[in-house]
Amino acid sequence: VRLLCIWPDRERPSRRVDGQVSEGAGMASARTLYERALGQGKTVLFIAPPDQIPEGQKGLDWNDLVRDYGVDRLRNHDRFGARLDATLAEFGAA
Repeated sequence: VRLLCIWPDRERPSRRVDGQVSEGAGMASARTLYERALGQGKTVLFIAPPDQIPEGQKGLDWNDLVRDYGVDRLRNHDRFGARLDATLAEFGAA
């Protein structure tokens, strides 16, 4: 594995039984994978959805963004496309 791309969903924070607020389980698991892969010397690209969770929704995932923006418009998103393209080009995958 030369490059690991992690694409977690964005979830609303939740309150744990001890009263502390934590990020959603999916994002927490993705961060654990990220840390583990970095510890193994892997190159990791962590790409969470660049937008905030819309009011009234529990979360935001990549399918939501593709549906709302379309693939081309999403690739041009100011906090997403350039970063992804640069990393893929570095690995000869663009």
